Amino acid sequence: MRNTLRLVTALALILLAGVPLARAGEGFGRLTVDEVSSRIGQKDFYVFDNNSHERWAKGHVPSARWVDYSNVTAADLPADKEATLVFYCGSEQCTACHKAAATAIKLGYKKVHIMPAGIAGWEKAGKKTEPGA
Repeated sequence: MRNTLRLVTALALILLAGVPLARAGEGFGRLTVDEVSSRIGQKDFYVFDNNSHERWAKGHVPSARWVDYSNVTAADLPADKEATLVFYCGSEQCTACHKAAATAIKLGYKKVHIMPAGIAGWEKAGKKTEPGA
């Protein structure tokens, strides 16, 4: 009984702290900053920034394309449904990338991921950004 109570208490604290838990059935994977960084430039690997356009212009993950997380269309994404797509937003507390990734899955993409750390995690890891136009 005590172990159950401790587990319930720990889960409640996690939820209250706003730590995102993996959800069954999300349909998309999660990549770390280092995993994304190591794959930039690879064939059929695309990164999408779901922050405001102004934030993207200030500095984004190299090669990342900006896309409005609430209005992702097939025209925003590569034609190849087998391409690897990675979406990111501001930080682990932001869920814009979750919505964009879910839309990509609905559009028929098979290899969809998010980078939960977002641009904040990218910069915290000392990774370079590039400005947008």
